[in-house]
Amino acid sequence: MISIETFEKLGRQYQVSVFPNIVREYFQHIFLGELYKLPNAEKLLFKGGTALRIVYGSPRFSEALDFSLFGVPQKEAKHFVEGLFVDVLSEIEHFGVRVELGEKIGATSGGYFGVATFHISEYPPVGVEINASSRNMADVRGETDSIANNFVPTYTVIHFPQNEIVEEKIFALFQTRNRLILKMSLVHFCQLTSKGLYGIFRLRLNAN
Repeated sequence: MISIETFEKLGRQYQVSVFPNIVREYFQHIFLGELYKLPNAEKLLFKGGTALRIVYGSPRFSEALDFSLFGVPQKEAKHFVEGLFVDVLSEIEHFGVRVELGEKIGATSGGYFGVATFHISEYPPVGVEINASSRNMADVRGETDSIANNFVPTYTVIHFPQNEIVEEKIFALFQTRNRLILKMSLVHFCQLTSKGLYGIFRLRLNAN
């Protein structure tokens, strides 16, 4: 486990509170690093706001770990995902981190949802939502990236292409009723992509 001094240094570097932001991100990196060591983990493509931060360097900290599941029948999704996650959480305990799975863990209508609560002695517990949505599209191919970070040795993730991550986030954001959050989030996510895509979504925002 990294030292308290390192947690505090990273808090100053990113200008955020150590707890829960830096502590949660430490757990997220450990989880991802262990997940993609496992056989069949390539069927889970990392996506969402945390993927934008960890893979593409977004400045916004995100709470959940989101995945899309491919190549697994929906009726088998819970068993498949739960098996991977239990193996990951078992490995995480070798880092001196105690992990508990919340009562909500299980299958959903579109995949899988769970909450893992991570415990280390120096800080209060931190919960991380883990979402896996089943997809039937067989032609979607993930991209592989090496993740250099401040917490654990460099590891590999398999994720949605950047534009697809952003488009999915923007679709979700258009469902919000808070226009200020919508506008700020659209600008933030679109600036991570090409200027052309940013212009398209800016026009769409102004039209609404």
